[in-house]
This record gives sequence, structure tokens and C-alpha cells, in this order.
Amino acid sequence: MLTLRAEDDPPGNSCVSASINKAPRIAGKKTKLSAEDAEKVDPLLLLPETLEDGHRPYMHYSGSLTTPPCSEEVNWFVMVEPMQVGAEQVLQFMRYAGGSATYSQNSRPLQPLLGRSIDYYEM
Repeated sequence: MLTLRAEDDPPGNSCVSASINKAPRIAGKKTKLSAEDAEKVDPLLLLPETLEDGHRPYMHYSGSLTTPPCSEEVNWFVMVEPMQVGAEQVLQFMRYAGGSATYSQNSRPLQPLLGRSIDYYEM
């Protein structure tokens, strides 16, 4: 169960808000963005700020999707510094991923490494 407390809620991310607000409501449909909207949906806003040394460290590993059938080969690139989003944004995403019908869970429990390696990089 997801429990939200206002005092723990970080500020929202403007790119997440713009993306959710402009995403098509029907699977397979496309949404046309104005130039103003396109500036708000900037993927760089989803990355943590560059560190003092000019790098954004990340890890890479091979895995699978986090939803069934969990069998497809996926190359995961995970930033070391986490990004913060607001609790309401998490709920908005869960509603969107669940087709507004329910709060959707789009993950599975942590899996063992099973001999895979995790590589560390600085971009």
C-alpha cells in the first residue's frame, strides 16, 4: 500500500508534470506538442544535475522488463544520484499507467544478480 505524507513530499519535477499532462489518453494515439510544450518536456530535466567535477555518474547492467513476461533483454542505465518527484506526480503516473482505472504497479520485487555484473560510469 502506498502511503503519502505531505511533510515528506519533495517538490514536483516540471518535466514529469508536462509529460503526464500532454501524454495521449488512449494507447497508440499521438499527441502534438506546441513549441512551448516541447520546451517543458525536456528529457534533460529528468537527469540529475551535473556534479561539481562535471560528471553524471550512472550504472549499467543487463536485465529484463519489470512487468510480465519479464523475459525481454533490457540494458538498464541507472543514474547514481536519484531524482525527486512529488507524491502527487507518482499517483498521476500510476493512474496514467493503469489507464485511469486503477493505481497500477509497474514493478516487481528486486531480483538476484545471478552472475550479472553492474558497471559504473561517469558521463
